[in-house]
Amino acid sequence: MSGNKRLSGSQDAKFRRIRDKKAIEQNWLCYYCDTYMEMSIGPSYKLYTMTGEHVIPLSQGGANDETNIVAVCSQCNYERSKDYKNRYLRK
Repeated sequence: MSGNKRLSGSQDAKFRRIRDKKAIEQNWLCYYCDTYMEMSIGPSYKLYTMTGEHVIPLSQGGANDETNIVAVCSQCNYERSKDYKNRYLRK
């Protein structure tokens, strides 16, 4: 399968609930770089705004569940999207 898979409304809500739970479990530290993340309401262009990430992208067969979703800063999310395989394997 190629391209980006999009989540349906209910799947997106599930993703956001898991992302928020993971942020709390991670003490608001990015899963990849350990930088403290901020929660943003509405559009934000700050580097360290908390976002969610599928460790294995949906397009690569990853699941939309707690085993595959982590909270990451927007900078790592952006950088990781450019280089999936090599740079951002868990420390």
